Amino acid sequence: EYLQRTTPIYTRKVEQYAGQDYIALMEQDASYIRMHDARNAVERFEMIDRYRDRMKIHGIAEYTSALSALEVLFLMKAAQVRDGIDIALQPEDLAGAERTVATVHEVYENPVYRQHLATRGNRQYITFGPSDTGKQGGKAMHKLNMAIANQHKLIAARYGIEVVVHVIMGGEHARCNGVIAETLQEFGALEG
Repeated sequence: EYLQRTTPIYTRKVEQYAGQDYIALMEQDASYIRMHDARNAVERFEMIDRYRDRMKIHGIAEYTSALSALEVLFLMKAAQVRDGIDIALQPEDLAGAERTVATVHEVYENPVYRQHLATRGNRQYITFGPSDTGKQGGKAMHKLNMAIANQHKLIAARYGIEVVVHVIMGGEHARCNGVIAETLQEFGALEG
């Protein structure tokens, strides 16, 4: 519905802005950039679906509540990805890491998310390391992340979920993922 409604406008603007800089267009035409980013998000999920035989990929939900994981599910649905992809839960910063244990129950008690996990073999990926959960804290932060991961495993076991822990060491990487709230707003997913 969104694509049908906006494609003529978007196509016209793509031609109008051919060869212009993305960053400059952010100020010149913010609505065009939102349309571009919304389509780009869907295209990434379509690419994952197309090439899943070549690479193991999961989406990352930088979560503070169950809603963060549901945002990733929404984008999968918008892209009509066949049977979904794994979602890795990742706290965005130190406070998020400390809240993980308190909020993980909310994620696992959400029926939509539980249905998603059932299609993925009741396996939950969790990721620590990128952003502020690892780049500044060094060994101390790594130890905290592993302690939180162990707590997460115990909680998940109560729900019959196996947790797979990914710890990423090293510097921050460029993600170019835009602002998720603006992308969802552009799709109209925040209305009502």
